[in-house]
Amino acid sequence: STYTGGWVDGLRHGRGRCEFTDQSVYKGEFREGEFWGFGRMSWSDGGWYEGEWKNGEMQGVGKEVRSDGSLRHEGLWSNGQPVRK
Repeated sequence: STYTGGWVDGLRHGRGRCEFTDQSVYKGEFREGEFWGFGRMSWSDGGWYEGEWKNGEMQGVGKEVRSDGSLRHEGLWSNGQPVRK
């Protein structure tokens, strides 16, 4: 992957952009090398998630749209999974 953005003690930290070998791109906040805070992941198939992250996983409030444009989930996420009522 290629990264542009802030660094602290050799780890991605602050705002940045990371492009992966499959052409997926994350733009947002990092903390100690992990996706953490607000960010957007755009997968190479056209799907995306925008919202809160913690420890590299979708956590908090966010929205994921599938590659066909349909909504997967909008609302709360925990440990990378949608929280359904």
